[in-house]
Amino acid sequence: MKFVKLKKLVFGSVCLIATGVVAPVFAETIKFNYSATINQVGPNLSSVFSVGQVITGSYQFESTSRDSAAAPTTGLYFNSGSAFSVSNGTASFLGSTLDIDISNLPTVDIYRVAGSSVTGPLILGYSVNAIVLSLADNISATALANDLLPLFPPNLAGFNVASFTLAFTQAGTGAVSSVQATVTTLSRAVTAVPSPSTALLLLIGLSVFGFSRAFKIPFSLRPVSIASR
Repeated sequence: MKFVKLKKLVFGSVCLIATGVVAPVFAETIKFNYSATINQVGPNLSSVFSVGQVITGSYQFESTSRDSAAAPTTGLYFNSGSAFSVSNGTASFLGSTLDIDISNLPTVDIYRVAGSSVTGPLILGYSVNAIVLSLADNISATALANDLLPLFPPNLAGFNVASFTLAFTQAGTGAVSSVQATVTTLSRAVTAVPSPSTALLLLIGLSVFGFSRAFKIPFSLRPVSIASR
């Protein structure tokens, strides 16, 4: 009788998952590739960068990243990903920390990706301290529908500003410089990384507990009464 009840419990749980009442959860590592054309090169950086040069790179983030902002029109996805890369074919840089900010306001829509903890070569003592890709629509404010983290690249045609910045700081002097560019392409490549479903883990736990009850298997978490020995 107990075994029959257990079979019904397991069957019911499987049915819930299969019919979508309890949905499995999958985390995706989303990768966006981009390219940009340099329009401005700051002091002391012209030995490596030049106006008109094309830079390329990518950044990765988790599809299940949480919004840290309480406001319904602002999305703050801190430490949402990693590997914000940029290269001009001569020098390459990599940011290991990634933040994504989304603003969906009545007067402006903003999609901003910032990479920090950047590694790469020094240029006359200057090192990159930030990589920033920023899209803004301050004309129609219709480029974004909400403040949710986009899992597909925003349409560049919907933004009147599509800027890219490599921010440099010189060690010792604190002098700053930068490379400015216009983002020309933004595309997506996806690598699916399944994560254990909460429902599936619950089902396994119930099954183990149920079998231990049905077949009198000692269960380590069950208290043992000294009087019953």
